[in-house]
Formats: sequence, structure tokens, C-alpha cells
Amino acid sequence: MGSQPTSPKTLLEVLEDHINSLPIRCHDQTSNQRIVHEAIADPVNATIVEKTVGELKGQPWDEVYVLALARIAATVLPVISGMAGMFAISIYFNEPGAHGDASIWPDVADPATEHPMAARHLLIRHAYNQLTAKTGQSTP
Repeated sequence: MGSQPTSPKTLLEVLEDHINSLPIRCHDQTSNQRIVHEAIADPVNATIVEKTVGELKGQPWDEVYVLALARIAATVLPVISGMAGMFAISIYFNEPGAHGDASIWPDVADPATEHPMAARHLLIRHAYNQLTAKTGQSTP
């Protein structure tokens, strides 16, 4: 009997192979829109949402939505970070708009050292290294 021809890998399988080959452990940094909606609709956050809607009256809904969510996140991220033993949660190297607008990406020769967020990432890495040295426990 001959061997069965194998079908080519899907793009998702290729991506998964690549991620699994990286020398670091990747963390899921996707947003869950249901959780985001629930946070904005939660009566606990009504004051934040109402304040934001009032301040941005007449602005597009997505601008109101993003600012309201950022304000809600600012109230809970320190708590979540502390519970997880972390100093930072999912900071971005580039602002999200840079993925669709190349003009937002800083035009520098070496983003790892010259990008405006490079120093912040380095400080966070140093903080994690110090935490690991102090506690002996692996950090994210």
C-alpha cells in the first residue's frame, strides 16, 4: 500500500508551528469583545460611562467606547496586575493604529533601541528580572 498524500498545512497550523518554535512563551493578548461590552454595560461603571459620554458628546461612538473602556480598565488593571504578581499588563510597542497606518510607526533605524516605547519595555523587563531574582519564581 502506498502512503496517503498529506494535505498542505493551513495558515493557522503554520502560524502555530512558528509560535511553538519561538524561544519565549507567548501570552494571549487578544481582547474579548463580550467582556468589554459587559464592562461598559455594568451598572458599577455607569458613572465612568456617563462622564465619558458627556465629555465626548457629538463624537463618534467608537471614540466614546474606547475612552470609556480605557477609564474602566484603569480602575481594574492595578488590581489584576497585583493579583497576578505582575507589574504591567499587555502594553503595546506601537499604538494599535500603527497596524493599519504606517505613518504612525516611528521611522527609526533600530526600533529595539530607538522606538519611543523601547525604554519603557526595557524598564519593565528589568523589573521582572529583579522580581525573579528576589523571589526565585519565573515571571511572565
